[in-house]
Amino acid sequence: MDDLKKFTSLEVNLLYSLSKELTSMDQDPERIIRWVVRMLGEIPGIRRVVFYIADSETSKASLIASVGVDEGSITLSKKEGVLGFVLREGYPVVIKNLSEEPIFLNKIRRQSLTDVIFIAVPVKHSNRVVGIITVDVNKEFGKTAHLMELLVMISNLIGNYIYTYMKLKEKEEAYKEEIAILKKEVLKKFKVEGFVGGSKAYQDIVKQVIKLANLDTIVMIRGESGTGKTTVARAIHYLSSRKNRSFVEINCSTIPTELFEAELFGYEKGAFTGAYASKAGKVEIANGGTLFFDEVGDLSPAVQAKLLRFIQTKEFERLGSNKTLKSDARIIVATNKNLEEMVAKGEFREDLYYRISVYPLYIPPLRERKEDIPVLVEHFLKQMSSTMGKNIGIEDEALRVLASCDFPGNVRELINCLTRAVINSNGKVIKAQDISCIGSMVCFSHMIRSYTKPKSEEKQEEINILPVKSEENPSKDERTLIIETLEKVGYVQAKAARLLGMTVRQLNYRIKKYGIPIKKI
Repeated sequence: MDDLKKFTSLEVNLLYSLSKELTSMDQDPERIIRWVVRMLGEIPGIRRVVFYIADSETSKASLIASVGVDEGSITLSKKEGVLGFVLREGYPVVIKNLSEEPIFLNKIRRQSLTDVIFIAVPVKHSNRVVGIITVDVNKEFGKTAHLMELLVMISNLIGNYIYTYMKLKEKEEAYKEEIAILKKEVLKKFKVEGFVGGSKAYQDIVKQVIKLANLDTIVMIRGESGTGKTTVARAIHYLSSRKNRSFVEINCSTIPTELFEAELFGYEKGAFTGAYASKAGKVEIANGGTLFFDEVGDLSPAVQAKLLRFIQTKEFERLGSNKTLKSDARIIVATNKNLEEMVAKGEFREDLYYRISVYPLYIPPLRERKEDIPVLVEHFLKQMSSTMGKNIGIEDEALRVLASCDFPGNVRELINCLTRAVINSNGKVIKAQDISCIGSMVCFSHMIRSYTKPKSEEKQEEINILPVKSEENPSKDERTLIIETLEKVGYVQAKAARLLGMTVRQLNYRIKKYGIPIKKI
């Protein structure tokens, strides 16, 4: 108690409140440090207070709280300056004339070094420096030794607490860094080929791909054309232990049947007319890597039998050779056909079907995961911007138009649509009218539908398009109402269609029907 009598009521209150705060485990350590700094700054005669926290190696310390200091980001090194000495040796320091101290660095940029007394006290945990408190007081302060005692008491109270806080922060930063690296590595593999998204369906696919990558089992990827089956196959390969070996793709629908066996298993010189030299086949090249059969449903029965034998034994012979070779190639297949129906019709071998359908992985069409469209648009626009050497943006209205499309051709059709939009635009920002399906051109998917639609259905569609009615102007004919609406929205057809209560396609039909001129604003 006698020791406390020499302290002022403000200083005693500071010590009491600090000890009380430290017993409350739910308090934020940084908040407590800032509170200590602020309370010290209220003591008459004190001009500046700075609190530094050391890193785990105690080779550096960073400023985290201060009073009377403009610099917000300062790092100290134990190899230099007065504070480096305190950090390194763990001794308190009092300097009565900073201008006469040759190793003083003045990192907080004091305008004058002659009008203050400088005090630095280490904050310790088991003789290890975990922080530093520095104080600048007026020359006429007169109670330097007294203030030193107060700072030492404060450092003793908070030393263990600061150490615990420091270790927790380090673990938190380490976990954050590790998670960021893992995310970056995984996402990088997927984004290389444009397989991006944010929908639940997309996340489910990613989880399955990560799970399958190192299982080395045969995977059958199913989905409509253009959904990204090849991209997913590549992702499985590049996330697996086989990533440093070859990824060999075979498109079963493009290689003629009579050449398929030679392409798959290779051939020896003289095996057939034109075989002037020996050649390794896809199976041999893929040894240790991945062999991807795209559109496996298009294989002929003869090739199906030979593929079945290879999958069963991992053995094969080149054409024109009796020597049996082996290949440790992982098999991944993809198809957009109904193989079960083909098996029932005898068009696909049942035994091969059961060999390749060990783990089916289904990729939903884009129309069932429309949340992915904005993410895909952003990704492909970045690619196009990089190719063209300039940034290409897209207006919200244009993005909404794209998000409303079904895209029967899936991601492949979306890319085509974006490409046309970039060409139609001014090269900087894609607007709603730049999307080809709302301009003079017609989206390819709609062209397919219109070409394949029976005549009777076309007439029925025209009959079902009812005239637009306006409650405010019931006497206006449809053509006049459309013209007025177009003028009102600056001839942005997507906005006009929404105001008129019809689809963009229906509006397009009426514009052509009535011969309405489209002005460029």
